[in-house]
Formats: sequence, structure tokens, C-alpha cells
Amino acid sequence: MPTRRLWCVGLCLVLVLAAPGCSAKISKVEGIVLLDDKPLEGASVEFIPVDESKSKAANGFTGSDGVFYLTTYTSGDGALPGEYKVVIKKADPASLSTMKGKVEDNNNPDGMKSMYGDFMKKHPPSLGGKPGAGQKPEKEKAILPAQYSDPAKTQLKALLPASGRIELKLSSKGGA
Repeated sequence: MPTRRLWCVGLCLVLVLAAPGCSAKISKVEGIVLLDDKPLEGASVEFIPVDESKSKAANGFTGSDGVFYLTTYTSGDGALPGEYKVVIKKADPASLSTMKGKVEDNNNPDGMKSMYGDFMKKHPPSLGGKPGAGQKPEKEKAILPAQYSDPAKTQLKALLPASGRIELKLSSKGGA
């Protein structure tokens, strides 16, 4: 009997600890990024919660068709409800040579792992989270205006869950 009681106490403890994480339901989020009315390939899209105490950041990468799927916990799972500011970054294609072909299938967890591995090769960490001794991270040249790529300057916003596909229209000259 003591084993059964211990098992029940352990199960109750697990359920109590897991309950706070179950309060908000994650929703699938699909969107498209257009630059000058053309699909933007190979861009990172980050949804940053306006109120970080009520939500969690989500991100994704655009494929060749400009479409992205947000990820919060596992590849393509979506995002939590809430208001977000949106940051979109795209590096000069020359600096994306190692990712070419991997952003094509942004629902593939192995593709995401491979892209992360390539990123870590370019930006090796050391103790303290800085580039390794004597190594500098490669400087990637941004091709989007700061009003899209800088979290402090972005004017892009989204309210989730969204009804339908999110369309983010950008201009290479800036502006909405």
C-alpha cells in the first residue's frame, strides 16, 4: 500500500505543476511576408509579446513562397493568444549560403535543426554566451529597413489568434 500512496502523491504533484502551463491554448499561425508585393524568401519572422507576462515569443522562417508557420515550443505548433509586435529580418543572400534549401520546408524539424547547427558554426558560443576566443561572429548585412527588423522600431503588430492567414506587407523603402 505505501507504494500505491507514493505513486498517487507523485501523480498529483505532476498534475499540479503542469496545470499553470495549460491555461492558454496555442493556435496554429500561418502568414505570408511580401516585400514590394513579392514573396520574401529566407526571412526570419519573430512575434514578440507586448505583455511578456501573458504570452511567449514565437518565430518562423519564410519559404520560397514567402509563407511562414510560427513555432513556440515545437516546430510549427503556433503561438499563444495575445498582442504581438512583429520583427522581420533578412540577411544579404550571400550570408545565407549555408541555409539555402533548408528554409524551403519550414515545417521540417530536421531542417530547423540543421539551420540552427549552421548558425552555431558561424557564431560559436563559449562560456558566457560570447563568440569563442579569438573568433568573431560573421556580420550579416540586413536588407530590410530597421522599422521592420529592429524590435525597438518595428511598427508591425498582430493580434492572435488571427482569423485566417496573416499578411505582412513590407516596402524596401520603408513605410507600411
